[in-house]
Amino acid sequence: MKMLCKHCGKAFEGNTEKFCSDSCFKSHISDISRRSAEAVEGDPGHTQNLSED
Repeated sequence: MKMLCKHCGKAFEGNTEKFCSDSCFKSHISDISRRSAEAVEGDPGHTQNLSED
């Protein structure tokens, strides 16, 4: 069955995989992490570390 890669959109043979290669999977995770960091970077109510309060 032909599947489409969630990252690059290339068609590939597979049943349960969502990415055509491991590098596409890693790139997709990296993109999600970057977008998440950008979304909260200017938010004073969001912190990476636990506060001491």
